[in-house]
Amino acid sequence: MASRRGRCSASVTTTCSRSARSGAVHRRCLDGGTEQRGQDFYDGTNGVREYLRWKVAPWYQGDAIAGLVIHSENITAQVETTRQLAERERMIRDLFERSPFGLNVADSTGRWLDANPALLALIGYTAAEAIGLTYAQLTPRRYDADDARQLDQLQQQGRYGPYEKELVCKDGRLVPVRMNGFRVDREGTSYLWFLIEDLTSQRALEARLEEAQIGAIHASKLAMMGELACTG
Repeated sequence: MASRRGRCSASVTTTCSRSARSGAVHRRCLDGGTEQRGQDFYDGTNGVREYLRWKVAPWYQGDAIAGLVIHSENITAQVETTRQLAERERMIRDLFERSPFGLNVADSTGRWLDANPALLALIGYTAAEAIGLTYAQLTPRRYDADDARQLDQLQQQGRYGPYEKELVCKDGRLVPVRMNGFRVDREGTSYLWFLIEDLTSQRALEARLEEAQIGAIHASKLAMMGELACTG
C-alpha cells in the first residue's frame, strides 16, 4: 500500500498501471470516490508485462480528504496460471472434437454429459439427443452381466477395458465396438470418460479372412479327394 500527502502517486509507486495513476481517477477519488480494477497491467522497464489488481481511495485526516491511498497487488502468477489452464482446456477440447475415436463423458450415474462428433456419427444421434443417454440404453440385454462387471471395475479401480460389445444405433443397427473407460475425480465430483473404437471394418476384414481360409481348406480337401480318386 502507498499513501502520501502532497505527492504524486507516480512517485509513490511505479508498479501501478497507467489507469491507477491517471489524473482522472485521482480527481474522482479526491472528490470522495473509490475506484478499483480486478485485473490491469503495466509494462516494466525490462519490457516484461506485469498484471495487478488495484484500488484507489481517499485518505482522510479528520473529516477532510488529505490525499489518496493506493493499494496494488501483483497477480502476474495467477494470470499466467489461468492462461495456461485455459490453453490446456482448449487443447483438450480440440482433441475431443477432432479425435477419430468416439469419446464421451458421463456423470457418476452414467448419464452422458457430452459426446464428440465421431461418437455421434457412429450411433446416429445429434449432440442434443445424446445428452442424458446411458450406455444401458444403447446396449443389447445380452451384455448386461458383462457391463455390470466392467462398471464395477471402473468404480473400484478407476478404469476398465478394453471391452468389446455392440451398441444399438438410433436406426436400430448394431455396431461392434471396443471400449475403454476411466474415472476422473475433480473437486469432489466423479466423471466417467469413455473411449469407443468402431470395429466394423475390423470385423468385416476378419470375416473376409475367415471366408478365404474356409475356402482354402475346402479347396484343399477337394484336391485331396481328387488325388485319392485318381490313385484309386
